[in-house]
Amino acid sequence: MVFQFEHMGIGDGPDGKWGKTTFVLKEFKTIMSKWQNELQGKGWNSLYLNNHDQPIMVCSSK
Repeated sequence: MVFQFEHMGIGDGPDGKWGKTTFVLKEFKTIMSKWQNELQGKGWNSLYLNNHDQPIMVCSSK
């Protein structure tokens, strides 16, 4: 199993902290697709999205 956190850096400012920056969905999709494709048949991607140390992810069906 592979835990990768590359996508957690989306929206980080220059000092590595979350700020008022635009979240780019395309960037998120690119990173997640890269890891899924690279690990296909080789390992299991944990698909880490959030935990108790990060803001809670909110999903909308709209």
